[in-house]
Amino acid sequence: WTEHKAPDGRTYFYNNDSKVSTWQKPDELKTPSEIILDSFPWKEHKADSGRVYYHNTETKESIWTEPKELTELKGTFLHIAL
Repeated sequence: WTEHKAPDGRTYFYNNDSKVSTWQKPDELKTPSEIILDSFPWKEHKADSGRVYYHNTETKESIWTEPKELTELKGTFLHIAL
């Protein structure tokens, strides 16, 4: 897998062996923290206005403030990194 930039600035990934391109970062390139975050139901998104919001893929709930569980999980990663 190699990382590239599309003309519009978005990042994409290309696998030279399989000739596959994807907008999603392949698991093989993810850090352990990224893999854990991917399995977490809260996902961070950006509204058209540029404002960040959070969506829970299990409950379908969307909120403007970072969920406590996500904040705690990120804090755990930061603590481990230090």
